[in-house]
Formats: sequence, structure tokens, C-alpha cells
Amino acid sequence: MLRLYSVLRRYRPVFSGEAIHWESMFSALIERGVRPVVLSQGQGNLPEKEIVKDVMVRRFWGIGSGMRCEFTWTYELCKYLVATRHDFDVLLLHSCGVFSFLLLLVAKILGKGTVLRMTLLDSDDPVTVSQRKMGGVQNLAFRLADRVVSLSTPLTSRYRQVFGNTRKIRLIPQGVNTARFYPVSPQNKLVLRRKLGLSEGDEFICFVGSIIARKGVDILVDAFLHLADQLPELNLLLVGPLDGSEPGHHAFVQDLQSRIRHAGLTTRVRFLGKVENVPEYLQASDLFVFPSAREGLPSALVEAMAVGLPCIVSHIEGITEDLISQGENGIIVYSARYDDYAKYIQQLFSHPDDATVMGRQARTTVEQGYSVEIIAAKNLSVFREVLVR
Repeated sequence: MLRLYSVLRRYRPVFSGEAIHWESMFSALIERGVRPVVLSQGQGNLPEKEIVKDVMVRRFWGIGSGMRCEFTWTYELCKYLVATRHDFDVLLLHSCGVFSFLLLLVAKILGKGTVLRMTLLDSDDPVTVSQRKMGGVQNLAFRLADRVVSLSTPLTSRYRQVFGNTRKIRLIPQGVNTARFYPVSPQNKLVLRRKLGLSEGDEFICFVGSIIARKGVDILVDAFLHLADQLPELNLLLVGPLDGSEPGHHAFVQDLQSRIRHAGLTTRVRFLGKVENVPEYLQASDLFVFPSAREGLPSALVEAMAVGLPCIVSHIEGITEDLISQGENGIIVYSARYDDYAKYIQQLFSHPDDATVMGRQARTTVEQGYSVEIIAAKNLSVFREVLVR
């Protein structure tokens, strides 16, 4: 049995796309003989340790705020690695933080395999890290890790810009549980709509993700407002938490809600907040729109494709192109203009047969390259590589 320590700062029940993805990934890895333990950051009244869907979660609290909290949290993790050195074989980090190199250094001194994942372009890639005040120190993590995993082609390119064409880098995108996210028949779609309190005869656009500026929710709302009079049966579902910690988040959400009220469309736009039944909202919808400005590889998009929805997405260089073949299994919008999104939304609702074919192609894309089984096998291969090393 391979024993894995996985450092995920935010994990269930705290909302994060990374946590949702890895909940399914851990289940697939357990079936393949891996015993994962999540090392997470304590929040509020969450217990120090608990079992979450067959995975042990251990939480650690930092002291103070900012850099001090970051360091003390990392220090507590380092102490735990030493104290439980006989209980794990591989250390997996899900992002490159300021003090990640300390965790990797301790693990290597203990003789463990180490893997570092890059998860967000312009956030934890080596080029972006190098530009920060402590970038040289932070980038030590990439040098110390036995393997570096990239979610997308641009992240891989950023790594090679700084460290050259090394053999340490592996491209492994996010996977999706295709047994949980799957297409439903038109009859079952109507059943789901009744269950969720949605009108059976209306049309629904769905967005999944945090309701923040970076995700382009304002662009989507503006596109909807632009189309509302022309498409009176059109509705918008915004699935994701409203209580983010980003600066200006509360004002951003309030502004969106105010504009919707002013347009008299509050009954046609639903802020659903954090929900556990995301697949059902996708399955009950007709179209997925994702205007995000920056991602590593968006889990929400892969999940919508797995459900068989036609998808309209923003152009994120090298990322959306990894997933979408323009006009075949989705549409990439090469601007941040709401009227461009509105044009494609109207186009797909005007040609439902084309939208159906596009959704089927999206599902095929996921089945062939992004199912959780395929991605779990790739991750396990990397873990075994570092064990041998």
C-alpha cells in the first residue's frame, strides 16, 4: 500500500474546486491501493481530525495573520511530518506557497518521495513566483520536488522558462467522476427541474464557481441582461459560494444583485450559493457559460462537459484550447465583451440540434482523456516514480 500525505490548504467541508476534485480522486486512488491523508488548514470550529469519505483529514492552525500565520502553519506541518515519518511514503503539495520548500526539504531529509503541483496560472507558476519579493526562496520548492505536476500546457511552459526542459515535469490535468457527472435524458431533465423548483418549459444557463470578479460573473450577468428581453424564457443559475474572502468580494456580489433588481429580473437569476448537488443543476440546465479570466484547469468546465452540456468559455491561453476544439465540443470567446458572449448564447439557443451535438462531443472528450480513472492512473504513476527515485 502506498501511503500518501496530501497538503491541501482548503478541504471539505470548506468549499474549493480543488477539494471537490480531489475528493473524487482520493476515492479512485484508494481503489488502486493508495492510503491518503489530507493535511489541511484549520478553520473555525472544524475538528483537528476527522474522516471525510474514507479519507483522514488532519488540520493545523497557524498563529496570527499574513506571513506569520503562513510560517507557523508550515512549521506545525513540518513537526507532524517528523513525528509521523514512519506513516507516509510520498508527500504531495497542491500549490507552491512561500514556505513550501520547508515541507519538501523535511520530507526529503526523511527519505520520502515528493511531488509539487502547479494549480493556477499567474499565481503559483515559477515565472510569476520569481517576480515576488521572496520569489527566489519560494522557487526552491520546484528545485526540491522529485516531480512537478502541471495542470495545463501554459503552466508547463512557465516551468520550462525558468528551469529548462527537465524530465521532472509531468502534465496531468484535472479529472472528473464520470459516474457522478453524466448526461441525462430529456425526461429525467424534467424530473430534476421539478425536484429543484425550476420551470420545466424554460431554458437555463448555468455557471459553477465562486461568485468573484476573476471568474467573469459580471460579464455573464451583463450578457444575460442584454438577452433577457429577446429570450423571455431564458434563466440564469449561479452555483457557488457568495461569501468569498477576496478584497471587494462583498461589494462585487451586491453590485450584481443590484443591477439584476434594477432590471426587474430577480426571478430569472438565481444565486444558489454553495450546494452539494452540483451535478443535478448542471443536468437540469441547457448551456454552461464560464467567462473566467484566469485558471489552472477549470474543474467546473470539465464537469459541465462530462454532463454533456454545450459550453461557452473564455479564452485562457493554452488552457481552454487543451479542452475545447472550437465549434466542435464547445465555443471559446476571444474577448471579455459581454455582447460577444450574448451572441454565442443566442446562437446555441437558436440552433438546439447543433447544441446537442456539441454537448455529445464534449462528453466524448471527457471520457477519452479526463475521466477520474484515467487521471488517477497518471497520478499513481508519478507517485510510484518518486518512490523508486
